[in-house]
Amino acid sequence: MPAAVLAFLVLTLALVACGGDESSTPTATATVSSTPAPSSTVTATGTASATATGTPFATSTPSPTSTATSGAPAGYATSCAAGYPWGQTVTGPFVCIQFPNSGITPTGSVPVSGYAGGSFENNVVVALRDQNNATLLQQSLTYTAPDVGKPGTWQTTVALPPGQPSGSPGRIIVYFTSPRDGQVVALDSIELRFP
Repeated sequence: MPAAVLAFLVLTLALVACGGDESSTPTATATVSSTPAPSSTVTATGTASATATGTPFATSTPSPTSTATSGAPAGYATSCAAGYPWGQTVTGPFVCIQFPNSGITPTGSVPVSGYAGGSFENNVVVALRDQNNATLLQQSLTYTAPDVGKPGTWQTTVALPPGQPSGSPGRIIVYFTSPRDGQVVALDSIELRFP
């Protein structure tokens, strides 16, 4: 076998022995010596060594705060919107009421807040309905999101109108509709008792 072919094979085997790690740069050295024998047969001996040194081409160190929660409001990860990572485009439209809890008996007015995502132009509607599902008041507002298509926050105050029977049930509803056909796309509600 010619010495040049043997040197090539030894070098190839040495590189394979390095483990094929693409993240480091191997350095290979091959030494081949041949001594002609009296029968004019070439006997070759070879040694090869390879040392891999270097650093990976790209390194990444995870930050303690992922970009999905970076800048999220306090408590968002455990809120009613926890299934919609903050800072990421929502996978489906949603709206939820974070505060207050259902079953309250407020007096005068009720601060209401929550989260929404996937609404056309970030619009939501907050409505107060009585026990017969009649709308007592309704207001439109825009939720605040870090970017289009991402979850955002909303808040308002619902003033309770006078004249409702004390202890009668009511409901605060938050929803948004499709601009195409007016159908409700997402909705959440809580129950309350009028004082």
